[in-house]
Amino acid sequence: MDSKALPLASVAFVLRHQEGAGALQHLTATISSFLTGSFPNLTLARAVSFDSLRLLDLLWANNCVSSADRTPGWSLTNFLRSDRYYYRYSFSKALEEAARLGLLHVVEWLFAHFSGVEAEVEVVEAAANAGHVHILQYLFDHGTFAEYEVMEEGEELLGPRRQYPNEGIVVRWGRQDAAGATDSGHDEVVRWLYEHTDRANDSRDLCLLMTSAFDVGKLPLAEWLMAHGCPFSADDALATGRADVGRWLLARGYLEPNAAMIEGMAFVVWANGGHLELMRLLVKRHEQYIEPSSRWSDFWDEAMEVACDQGHLPVVRWLLEHSMGRTLSGNIRVSVHNAAVEGHLELAQLLHSHGYGRCTASTMYQAAEAGYLPVVQWIHAQFAAEPGAKLFSEVPIFFDRSVPSAGGSGGSALNVAAINGHLEVVKFLHSLDEPENPRGRKRVRDENGKQRTTAQPE
Repeated sequence: MDSKALPLASVAFVLRHQEGAGALQHLTATISSFLTGSFPNLTLARAVSFDSLRLLDLLWANNCVSSADRTPGWSLTNFLRSDRYYYRYSFSKALEEAARLGLLHVVEWLFAHFSGVEAEVEVVEAAANAGHVHILQYLFDHGTFAEYEVMEEGEELLGPRRQYPNEGIVVRWGRQDAAGATDSGHDEVVRWLYEHTDRANDSRDLCLLMTSAFDVGKLPLAEWLMAHGCPFSADDALATGRADVGRWLLARGYLEPNAAMIEGMAFVVWANGGHLELMRLLVKRHEQYIEPSSRWSDFWDEAMEVACDQGHLPVVRWLLEHSMGRTLSGNIRVSVHNAAVEGHLELAQLLHSHGYGRCTASTMYQAAEAGYLPVVQWIHAQFAAEPGAKLFSEVPIFFDRSVPSAGGSGGSALNVAAINGHLEVVKFLHSLDEPENPRGRKRVRDENGKQRTTAQPE
């Protein structure tokens, strides 16, 4: 390590007020060296996070320059400057931290103290994700440009390619730098990267970049990227499920009838997201193609399913009341049971009014298990009087929750509500005669005084 360790400002300040301290030469440097030596495992990246060039200078000065200078025992100070592998690793990690924090003066310090190293692609990604164009500009101006590459042997990926020059610093660009900046909302960074480092585009997933722009609703950025040659997929844009992206696709004619039937995909995606306005606009544009014998019957069926699953009541009501929905009535794969067990009471009532199934013991069981008191009350009021309803029959412990009927023995609605701590449901069910004492069964005590249920003669 350097023979002249840099003194700590705090040590110099304290000794300045001590009588006689000035007569002891090198006292400040000796105490400073002792204090900084108390942190032998402080990494360079961690030191960078304190945003102190003084600390970096102290850390650098107290590290061994060669293997011959290493002190006994294990310490990071033995390796930062004397081990080439740790030297390279420490530089890239420290630079990544400085780039993430936007500390240009620290980046300059690192460039001044290191040479023959590589700034891995994570450095550029960190700066891009944080929106630090000034860091990217410095790296671009002072580093040797290199595109991110992956080494391959046959079909096996061996990891990123490294390049360590004899002097200077190599900076890797590409991979997810632009996509990460898009996700973080830094449009200016994306444009800067695309304009200054287009040589790295081969390593960038440009389809992912476009998808990222649509995911966060950056439509002007998406248009800019398309104008600069970035590949566009209407399917990927549509898959984001965003209403603003949907309006953009409609306005630019990307959802016109074609062999791929992308308009049907849009209809289902928007039903899943509850975007009724967009569904209406799409149907109005394609009205001449919408008939029961067309592919639209499948789209309508799937849209009903996903809208019911998500509990989008206005969408379901519109789908049912539309002429297409009335024509397909009874053929669409939705049920009162599924809506009820998800707690969508109004939806269950709507489906029941249109003849889409009924509720059974398993419906009551699952609604009670989830604690949906209004649903439990409605099921009882609506279906208890139906012949053969048996809403409070015991159902199997294991059953397909998508099937509204089940037989066998297992748990009851009252028991499962109690087990799951749904007191109000328990109170309601207990207030009913049927679940407490189902017809044909009677609670009696055996010879040991324990209660059991027995068949009761008619």
